[in-house]
Amino acid sequence: SSSAASDVYKRQAPELADLAARVAEGRRGDEIARLRQAAEHAADGEDWRAVANACEEALRLDPALAFAQQGLALARARQQVADAIERHLARPDRLAVEAVAQEAELALDRARESSPGPRLAARVAALERALALAGATVTVRLVSDRLTQVTVLRVGPQGAFAEKALALRPGTWTVVGTRAGYRDVRQTVVVAPGRELPPVVVRCEEPL
Repeated sequence: SSSAASDVYKRQAPELADLAARVAEGRRGDEIARLRQAAEHAADGEDWRAVANACEEALRLDPALAFAQQGLALARARQQVADAIERHLARPDRLAVEAVAQEAELALDRARESSPGPRLAARVAALERALALAGATVTVRLVSDRLTQVTVLRVGPQGAFAEKALALRPGTWTVVGTRAGYRDVRQTVVVAPGRELPPVVVRCEEPL
């Protein structure tokens, strides 16, 4: 009868619910194991965004997972370090600015302290080379006419000459020429790390 069937169902319902819970728990455990493996694989490849994604997914399944908590914190810290290195490598021309060079040195210190893998170690070496180049002076030849008074802003007056060599750090420099009775001239010189420039001609030739 339906009453007997209902009684049987009521007796079996807790067992069925328990079985369903065990199946769900097993699936959740399998998914957590898969995510842990994915995080470890991504960490081996120094793909810290992928590590963070896997750990965040695992924490949605179980917020108490220690491996996911620790992995997420590590991935975020490593990604910050890697991003800082890449930002400086993307704009090596700015490394000649003292404040930027100091920021780059701090980023390098953090990277070295993080026991970098091969990928980050290669980027660290690249930034070290870029910093060394940015700190090295470049010889710039100035050509004039012995009549024009030449001044390099932030360096000082250079006097009148036919030709002169100056050692300038990478960056943007302004060269000004003045001569009584003639229009002033102004040149912007961009000094790039390790790159030779053509001579900079500074002559006041237009009478007032």
